[in-house]
Amino acid sequence: MLFPALSAYRDWGLLTLRVAVGIIFVVHGWAKLPGLMTVGQADGGGGSMALFFGIQGIFETVGGLALIFGVGARLVALLFAVIMVGAIIVKHTMFPTPFMASTTTGWEFDFVLLAANIALLLAGPGALALYPRARQASAVQSNPHAARR
Repeated sequence: MLFPALSAYRDWGLLTLRVAVGIIFVVHGWAKLPGLMTVGQADGGGGSMALFFGIQGIFETVGGLALIFGVGARLVALLFAVIMVGAIIVKHTMFPTPFMASTTTGWEFDFVLLAANIALLLAGPGALALYPRARQASAVQSNPHAARR
């Protein structure tokens, strides 16, 4: 291993990834929330899209906060990965957007968020998370050998 000493900081790396991805989803979700206010005012099919984006905004905001704190992180990462697959498909099919473009945002950002969420899904939130810490504490009380890895 090239940097064996850095393995001791694995949980800090997962925390950094969780916070970065969580902040991105909170900011993007928060921006979609005003769509809920315009649902009743929209004409035609616009109301259903405003409702869809409003609900997605709630999930991204709440899910982003949950990811930051490590509560339900694997489930949130799975659902965020599904959202990112959908975003990539929409950008690739409805708006023929290349991976990278000089005049518009390509889908490279969506691809990185997909990869980050898959990494969090597979690795878990790490020890610096609220949920695993609470679960580990109760497991240690009932079984002292559960704390060992």
